[in-house]
Amino acid sequence: MTKKLDAWDKKILSEIEFNYKKSHQKIAQKIKRSKAFVTYRIKKLEEENIITYRPLIDYSRLGQTYYRVTIETLLDKEELVKYLSETAKVVWLVERYDQENFVIVLRAKSFGEFQDIWEKLYEKIAKYILSKDISLAYKVYHFPLTFLHNATRKDFYVTGANEPIDLSETEEKVLQSIQNNPIASLKSKAEKLGINSNTFKKAMKNLEEKKVILAYQTLVNKEVLGLRHYKLYLSFPFTKEDKNKIITVLKNNPYVIYITETSYHYDLECELFSPSSEAFEKTVSELKKHCFSRIVISQTKSEQKVA
Repeated sequence: MTKKLDAWDKKILSEIEFNYKKSHQKIAQKIKRSKAFVTYRIKKLEEENIITYRPLIDYSRLGQTYYRVTIETLLDKEELVKYLSETAKVVWLVERYDQENFVIVLRAKSFGEFQDIWEKLYEKIAKYILSKDISLAYKVYHFPLTFLHNATRKDFYVTGANEPIDLSETEEKVLQSIQNNPIASLKSKAEKLGINSNTFKKAMKNLEEKKVILAYQTLVNKEVLGLRHYKLYLSFPFTKEDKNKIITVLKNNPYVIYITETSYHYDLECELFSPSSEAFEKTVSELKKHCFSRIVISQTKSEQKVA
């Protein structure tokens, strides 16, 4: 059953979208309601499976790049997940309404490492694969869902294409802890690692200052809210100046949630959520006014985090 966000849900979401750590008291002051009201509303959004949480991490700071393998396969989603779950470096599986029906997303520190991971996996599933195409995503722009809460789009984050840095052993453990238990209390996470809260807090601050953790992101469940998820593959007469102009156009569109610079067949990719086919068609019509020589549309059926 599709659920609707009311005005208060949207105001709260706009406050926590890139900072789920924000205190309920501060949110209450901002929207002029009580702390108890904010706590109740956030708890309800969680219980109804409308929101979940994850830290926004720039894996390029850890020397890692996202590789995507787009495949046409005879396997269904459940069968494919069984194979992928055996490979720790596979992080996402995207199911599409296309002939090439899945995208496998892996993380690796080099093409050699990726090749080793992929070939071990491919050896198991090759007989079920009809076609495959490999690309890498080297820069991703992350935008707030301004179309949901009618806010002005100001803050956004960019991951990828940054110089790698070294982390201490404690910082690595703290980063993993935050990924595994995004909203567990700092105290409980510190106790589980066997360190004191101040040490955990310092390591977390270091990760933020080193631009490893960029934000603390609240994700919305598009299926529960009845939102359609599309991906556009964009081609245009390429110059760096034109690319930057197109990125600006996409940034200013409230439905665009991601822009990806990639080695795929197209100059840019963007993803958007849309509440209806009419709203999506209007968005595409607006984009066609710009200098695109080709727009290829793909609709996402589902996404699943594998590791």
